[in-house]
Order: sequence, then structure tokens, then C-alpha cells
Amino acid sequence: MTVCPKCQTPIQSNNTIAEPVEVVSPKTIEKWRRWGVPEQVIKSEIEWRETLRELRRKEEYVTVEGFAYLMPRLPEVERRSWGFAKAIDFEGSIAEITVGRDRIAKIDRWKYRWEYQLPYVAISGASYPLIREMAEMLLIATTPTYRLRAYVAKGKIVRKRSLQYVVRPQGRRAIRIIYLTEPYLRIPEKRLRARKILEKYRESPNIPISR
Repeated sequence: MTVCPKCQTPIQSNNTIAEPVEVVSPKTIEKWRRWGVPEQVIKSEIEWRETLRELRRKEEYVTVEGFAYLMPRLPEVERRSWGFAKAIDFEGSIAEITVGRDRIAKIDRWKYRWEYQLPYVAISGASYPLIREMAEMLLIATTPTYRLRAYVAKGKIVRKRSLQYVVRPQGRRAIRIIYLTEPYLRIPEKRLRARKILEKYRESPNIPISR
């Protein structure tokens, strides 16, 4: 087996087919295969997600001055804040997402729709070992995506779908990353967005917008 020299991520295995397990649904694995995700990557990602459960249970949380909730410490990001900021500047984004969830009231069992906003940080790339290394530092899963890319070649706009891998921490994990990397961001728009999000989410890592 060959591993990534930096993160020790398996990038090759035998020819056996990765089997669907609880951490990744069979439907998702089927979609990954249609996109051309290599079997060794699927197997590696399933194993990582199984390990991730236990690592999350043992994860250290810290109090950050000015914020009313605990955040994951993320010691690797603490040590490499400058490098993570560069990744966000060149291959990442800072934004918000609206999430909806159906809940059932305990008293009369009626259903209602709960929607809220939460921040996220996304970093993507074509190299699974590289994005997986970031995932291990952030204690999150790596997600394959099949994106439409547009570029200019010989004076013409070319649109082509390509396989990418992304890490997308949300909520308090994203806030912690933004808090640690904001001083090192160099793209003005991203640094301004980071500051606005840090100000907006001081009381809670998510904000209800309807009920």
C-alpha cells in the first residue's frame, strides 16, 4: 500500500471493491462511483469516517474570549494558521448557509419547519491526499464533488466537469477556523467577510431565521 508522505493517507489498495457501510450511504457511494472516484479513495474515506467518530468524542473544546459558546480547539490550525489562511485565500471560501430541519413538537406531535443560518469555510482541490490532510487537521470528512469548471482556451470559453474534493466545516468549527485565520487573510473581500461573520455569530454558532 502506498501512503501520502505528509498525512499517511492510503492512496492505493488492492482491487477489491469498497463496500457501503453505515458512515456512508450506499446511494452516496454509488454516486461517487459514477463520478469516477477511485475505489481506494472510497475505501480510505469510509475508514476515516469510522475513525472520526471516536476522535470527535475525545476532541477538546475551549472558551474563546468574546464568544458565548465553546469551540473545538483545533490545535493543528492553531499551529498553522498562516497556512490555512493561504488555503482559504487561494482555494477556499467563507460564507453562510441556510439549513432546514423538520421537527416534531413533544406536546401535540405537530410538525414544524425550523430554519437557521450558520457559517462555513470550504477548501477544495483535485488532490485527495492534500484535502484529506486538511480533513484530519479539522476532524471532518472529505467530500467528493463533481463540479462544472469554466476556463478560456484559445479564445473560447470551455466548460468541463471535473472531480474535486472538499472540506467544509460549519458552525462553531468554522467560527474557530475563521477566528484563527482572519489576521492572516490577504484578500480584502474574504477578510471583510470573516470579520462580519465573527461579529454576527458571537452569541451562537447558528441563528434561527424561522420556525
